[in-house]
Amino acid sequence: MKRAEGERLVGLNFYLKLLKSIKRSIREVQGPEDKEIKSYYRSYSSYLEKCRVKESSIQEIIESAKETKVLIIGDFHTLYQAQRQFLKVLEFMEDIGIKPVVCLEMVYKKNQDHLEEFLKGKMGEKEYIEKTDYYENWGFDFSSYKKILNYLKAKGLFVYGINKNGSLEERDEFMAKEIEEVRKNHPDALMVVFAGDLHLAKNHLPKRLLEKGFNYTILYQNSETVIMRKLKKGEDPYTFFKIEKNVFLVNNTPPWIKMQSYLTYLEHGVEAFHMRYGFTESEEDGEGIDCTVTVQNYIKALKDAFNLHNKPDDDFQVYTMEDLSFLENSYFRKEPGRTYAKVIKNDRSLYLTFGKIIYTVFLDVNHTVEETMHYLMEKDLPVSSVESAFWERVHYFASGYIASKIINPLRETFKKGSLKEMLERINYAATEKDREYLRVQISVCMSLSDFFKSLQEGRLTKLSLSAFVQVDLQNLFELSRAIGYQIGETLFENYSKGLLSGRDIKHIIFTGEDHFKQCWSILEKMRDENISCIN
Repeated sequence: MKRAEGERLVGLNFYLKLLKSIKRSIREVQGPEDKEIKSYYRSYSSYLEKCRVKESSIQEIIESAKETKVLIIGDFHTLYQAQRQFLKVLEFMEDIGIKPVVCLEMVYKKNQDHLEEFLKGKMGEKEYIEKTDYYENWGFDFSSYKKILNYLKAKGLFVYGINKNGSLEERDEFMAKEIEEVRKNHPDALMVVFAGDLHLAKNHLPKRLLEKGFNYTILYQNSETVIMRKLKKGEDPYTFFKIEKNVFLVNNTPPWIKMQSYLTYLEHGVEAFHMRYGFTESEEDGEGIDCTVTVQNYIKALKDAFNLHNKPDDDFQVYTMEDLSFLENSYFRKEPGRTYAKVIKNDRSLYLTFGKIIYTVFLDVNHTVEETMHYLMEKDLPVSSVESAFWERVHYFASGYIASKIINPLRETFKKGSLKEMLERINYAATEKDREYLRVQISVCMSLSDFFKSLQEGRLTKLSLSAFVQVDLQNLFELSRAIGYQIGETLFENYSKGLLSGRDIKHIIFTGEDHFKQCWSILEKMRDENISCIN
């Protein structure tokens, strides 16, 4: 059904309202803003607010960097996608044969010896975190930054820590001085500097570098002004842009997701990361982290999007991986509770109608919104081995995925190139746990490919489907999750194109129709249109 005018689930006003709500929460949690940070932010934001952009590419950015010999990339420390973008730039350089020298704000100069020991494989993650006082000196989510360190370790690149304690101005001066020292050791190399956004205002670190005779290329990340301006015009804001000569911008994250990452950090902070990775035990018994306000914001947003105001919104409990005490209940010693406990212990988020528990491994946007939707659906994950339960699971995961796409339209699932990327990542995974996770995902990705190949070739019979059901059970429902995400992605794309209305999406999620018929109808359309993100 083609969407009629006014039948959108959400529009620009929805996102503006969501962003405003998150910023208000940040002000409440943060309190009075530090004067120096406020001044630095004003200098940074005013430039991006006034800038005019034209579309560019990663190739143009690298060509500029090859000329200037210095590429400075901005980092929003609480945002995983900012660190992932830095990795993508390094990977692109590798593909075209460039071996850059890397300078990291996240590493203090005084810890250079520890960094080199880690990069040479003489020190593990836990020891590195302890010896560098990582959480005290840096304090941001290690899982995002360890991917950078593991990549640099695997590729054998020269890496230098360029940070120290002090004011923002003192740190700019120090970083410029350290970059100058690194240049002396590598006079011909292309240097890539990864430093916080606020340092990249032209009268901060770039000015210090100019004073030392450096040319540079800047890559800013995620300008709220540019994104909202483009969205208002109905243009794609999520790509590379050129601002002026040697100055570029990449938008890869909606501003409400970016600010939510900062709010989560403010609310739960360093102690949450300590507890998440188990590297440091809390010395004091304190109250647990309260995640209910964040979840409440998502409940309100989804209720607005789907017009679900008849649903209760305060009858739930939120747990994260720091507190699994709820698993001590006898409910989890027999089915289906026993299986739910396995899913949770396998680092997967889950909603349980038992106790109305919204469990999320950590308060990341995508999975927290998924389980919030399952709470609004008032539905448990089906765990039976029968075929009908398989299709119920597919529908269950598709519904949660659609909800997460409403909040984060840039969310992605398995796509072309995913298998290749995972096979490459397993070569520089730091721990056996990381490698085991990747092995499971590789197995699921291959099964997903087989599933769609069987579908497209008309070979998806009851017999062949039973084999896929077994794969699903063996991998704790990862295959039905992957298929559900593919269906959710397709439904959201069709909605975005105006081929489905908001009413259609709501009907698919909340009606009690035969889930096999629902899912099969969508899969047939995907087959007829040759839609598959992985083949």
